[in-house]
Amino acid sequence: MPGQHQTRTVPTTSEYRQTQEKAMDFMLNLALGAISLLFVGLTFAYTFGRRLSENWETFNLPKTFWLSTLLLVGTSAAFQYARKGYRNDDSKALRRGLWFAFAGGIGFLLSQFIGWNQLAATGNTLTNNPSASYLYLISWLHAAHVAVGLVFLGFSLQTALRCTRDDIQSLLFFSDASRARRLRMVSQYWHVVDGLWIYLFVFFLFFHS
Repeated sequence: MPGQHQTRTVPTTSEYRQTQEKAMDFMLNLALGAISLLFVGLTFAYTFGRRLSENWETFNLPKTFWLSTLLLVGTSAAFQYARKGYRNDDSKALRRGLWFAFAGGIGFLLSQFIGWNQLAATGNTLTNNPSASYLYLISWLHAAHVAVGLVFLGFSLQTALRCTRDDIQSLLFFSDASRARRLRMVSQYWHVVDGLWIYLFVFFLFFHS
């Protein structure tokens, strides 16, 4: 009706926070979906490249790739331990879990580096064997995503160490819902990256030779 003023509903702080959380979850899931599709696409390209190449040579996977797999499985377990510690307001368990996860991620990258050196030592370099080229490319890309995860994990670990020095800081830390959300998002990223490596490792075991 003319002359009447329409009232506008102003979102409350809680509603705004929920909207923000949904947007962040959507963006994270979108990014993780794109990453997953990237690696699935690369494995399909590997399969077609194997069929079309005339000089495709097979070789044994580096033994350290088995160690890499165990280390990443360990990081997922460590994240679950850390999140359980957070839910129980257990700062020691939280810090311990994040430390173990960080160490597992570093160990994964080191074992991958050793594996690449083992491949090169057997004459399977990036340029002389299409099969090795795909393996290098896919494992390098995955290692890059692990390195990104380590950056976010490092921030989470640093925050946990800084904000749980005493009982008062720990109380504020564990009562902050945003901390729990960030820990969940970092954990979700790592679980997906870990799962992708397991997929890639099994793929190479069955389709590489």
